[in-house]
Amino acid sequence: MIPKSERELTARDIIDDLRKVINVDILSQFTNIQMSETVMGPPLGKAFNVKITGDEEQTVDRVRVELEAYLATIAGVREIGSDQLEGKRELVLKFDYERLAALGLTVEDVATKVRIAYDGKIATSIQTTDQKLDFRVQVDDAFQIDENFLLQLLVLNAQGRLIRLGEVASILRKKGKANINHYDGTKAVTVTADVDDEVITSAQLTRMVTENFQDIPKRFPGITLGVGGEARETFASFGDLALAFGIALVLIYLILTLLFKSVTQPFFLLATIPFGVVGALAAFTAHGIPLSFMGIIGIIGLSGFVVNDSIVMVYFINKAFAGSSVSDRKEITAIIAAGARQRLRAVVLTTITTVAAVMPTVYGIGGSSQTIIPVVMAIAYGLLFATLITLVITPSLYLVNVDIRRLVGKIMKKRNA
Repeated sequence: MIPKSERELTARDIIDDLRKVINVDILSQFTNIQMSETVMGPPLGKAFNVKITGDEEQTVDRVRVELEAYLATIAGVREIGSDQLEGKRELVLKFDYERLAALGLTVEDVATKVRIAYDGKIATSIQTTDQKLDFRVQVDDAFQIDENFLLQLLVLNAQGRLIRLGEVASILRKKGKANINHYDGTKAVTVTADVDDEVITSAQLTRMVTENFQDIPKRFPGITLGVGGEARETFASFGDLALAFGIALVLIYLILTLLFKSVTQPFFLLATIPFGVVGALAAFTAHGIPLSFMGIIGIIGLSGFVVNDSIVMVYFINKAFAGSSVSDRKEITAIIAAGARQRLRAVVLTTITTVAAVMPTVYGIGGSSQTIIPVVMAIAYGLLFATLITLVITPSLYLVNVDIRRLVGKIMKKRNA
């Protein structure tokens, strides 16, 4: 495809158009046709992924069929499938266990005999000057494809008698499975599906399935459902990002404490961060971009930008107060306003230059990357919104902090008196 900056259609739009002409309804020789968009970042798997585990194969398959039927009724869900693919035709031996015991045979005896007949057994070996040669004895290929030969196979019982396999077992013909998967030692089947993000998200779909199938352990004892895929990775990533955001706030607070030599001033500096987050979320909503992993990373980075503007303003307000013993509230307000006004131009210019630098990336001017857009959009609009609020709320919170300190000082004087 031509570069994204030179076309109006996205990869998702192209896939939607292709699905209209390339599907199993039109191309009946196919049973399943899947298309996916290549995305940047670590692989998350299918948008929806549920692992069904249990000891009984038939029960696991019943739950799989029920789950796939339920997914087919939900709008926006497509490409429903599982890892249970049909393999080659198989011949399955169905034993008559009473007859087997009466003739002095075990399943292990029969399995060993069948394995030797079809896979062979090393009868002897000879050693040459440079290698060891094994001689394997097995049934000729012409007999291996004959079902009657299998039924006529002789098995030696505990009494030394040769028993024909057909006397203790019958043959069941069926389609085998291409693979048999296990999870923690238990048979497992994975059901997957893709979603149309404009209709339903992977998190919403996972929540719907979890609520609808919460009674599975009661209806099918021993069966469990495990959520995976994009939803699970997203939940895990969001948890890690929440921890990272908390650590970032603590580190910012410690740095501000050292910078201003105060334990109270950092709090009203940090109070501007929520306003930046509101601006970023509003931008995501207005542009129709879901809150993603990269979007949250942008919000975490935004915290440093937002606090930086407040630091510049508070630093100059502190300088205005340095050496001053003003006690009148009007005069205090005037000093705070003068200090804030002194750095108004610097704060506004810093915001404008930062926002202007990242806006071309937000709107793909000169090229774009879907991975980076949520990051720079959070920084640009979050900083723009927070700056407007900072110009008002930071001086106001500074005044509140002064009032609290004066009140605490008066209370301490009365106690000392």
